[in-house]
Amino acid sequence: MLVSRDTGETWEAFGHLRDSTTWLIENTLCEVAGDGDADAEDVVANPAAATVAAGGRPPPSLVMLFRTGAGCVYRSMSTDRGRSWTAAAPTTLPNPNSKVGMTSAPVWLTTSAATATAPTTRLILAYNPSDTRRAPLHLATSDDGGGTWTDVAVLEADPAGNFAYPTPIAMRRRRRAAIDSEGGEERERERARGAPVPAGGGVEVKIGYSVWGEGICVASVLIPDS
Repeated sequence: MLVSRDTGETWEAFGHLRDSTTWLIENTLCEVAGDGDADAEDVVANPAAATVAAGGRPPPSLVMLFRTGAGCVYRSMSTDRGRSWTAAAPTTLPNPNSKVGMTSAPVWLTTSAATATAPTTRLILAYNPSDTRRAPLHLATSDDGGGTWTDVAVLEADPAGNFAYPTPIAMRRRRRAAIDSEGGEERERERARGAPVPAGGGVEVKIGYSVWGEGICVASVLIPDS
């Protein structure tokens, strides 16, 4: 991983991940919010800041996923702003030697008290749920740093297609009232792809990806908070 402390003027390399059984390529990376908010420059300059940030609470973690030739996505994590990484390990996500794309968005999940909400980071992944073909193309979410994933939308269902290099971007939070007032064909496509939107709304995600023989497509999905 390359880290810059001067808005991209210079870069410093940290970590060197290898696996003896497969390549780890075309990585995608997201930050998962922690309880602390240590300044990135402080952590790079002083590794101890990673564990004593914000009164002893941990700073955000970094989650990195890899395309592999092993039939599944691999994952590595860092808890010190990318200075060191866990060994890349296989996940339960299938992978047909194809790039995956990940983004993130803040969500507020209901706690055990049922009346309060807890902020967390929701990872959003576009991937091919197959270990042999770049089809179909799904959208999945994780609320535990990529430990477990739940499919939330089918972007492309054709099992004989070729859908590659997905790039999701979390655009903005949307309220149900604003969503319902829009209507139209695009909204109907969103309803077909994603789960019903609750009263509180959700996060709008745009996903660009290539379709073999056709070019670039863009899908829009609204992911509810819960």
